[in-house]
Amino acid sequence: MFFTPCCGCRVSTVFLGLDHGFSFKPDAEPVCFETMVFGGEMDQDMDRHITWDEAEEGHQTIVEKVADKIHQATVNKLEWLIIITLLWIIFD
Repeated sequence: MFFTPCCGCRVSTVFLGLDHGFSFKPDAEPVCFETMVFGGEMDQDMDRHITWDEAEEGHQTIVEKVADKIHQATVNKLEWLIIITLLWIIFD
């Protein structure tokens, strides 16, 4: 259904074909869509959805979370690089 390469990871949303809600309530809606991350720090993070619209929205939400996590890790590395460089300049 949906596939997005994102920052070295892959986010995939698929139709499961079977109800994965595993509810014993007779009026429970079937959970038939799954979004999963493959690769990176969020590898195997997963969410399930009831409707196509929820699956589409959930896919985009997870893509944004992956991108935000990669961005934050990059910012943190840059901050440390700046600190180390300044310390090296000061104490050299």
